[in-house]
Amino acid sequence: MAASAYPQRRMFDTHCHLTFDCFEGRIDRVLADAKAAGVRGCISIATTTDGLPGLTALADAHPEIWCSAGVHPLYSDRPIDWDAMLAAARHPKCVAWGELGLDHHYDQPDRSLQRQVLEDQLAKIETWSSEGLQKPVVIHCRFCAARISPAQSSTIASWAGNTPAGSAGSWREASRRSVGP
Repeated sequence: MAASAYPQRRMFDTHCHLTFDCFEGRIDRVLADAKAAGVRGCISIATTTDGLPGLTALADAHPEIWCSAGVHPLYSDRPIDWDAMLAAARHPKCVAWGELGLDHHYDQPDRSLQRQVLEDQLAKIETWSSEGLQKPVVIHCRFCAARISPAQSSTIASWAGNTPAGSAGSWREASRRSVGP
């Protein structure tokens, strides 16, 4: 389909990572290409707390970008700055917690560390939510859906789940399986 036909579409990208190094110096071009394809906005998803100031700055600089606050399981072996996560979550363009969860596709970071970071984030989010900072949770769940079902956490009340390719199908299907430790 020709690019000129796309502006009639009204799409919103709910999951991208515009702070990744591969986009450095190319954000304006990426956003222009997205707009030409009919994408009217996006949520650039957090992966680390040290990247949160750059992520909120990116959201400030572009009216079509929103963001999240959290630690991706594949980055769970990096230091976590809870104050930075809270500050980002309070940003007016932060619309979700995450991307948090588990990833059993890779052996590293260690799965027990991923689980601990997930539990720590959920505990913080529960506290902050009880104080009025309520947001949906973006879940990363690869090859471990049975280990991270909605029933396992009262904190995850509003789902914006991202289940990458290779994950078990529905939560109901996943709950019937034992996938990984």
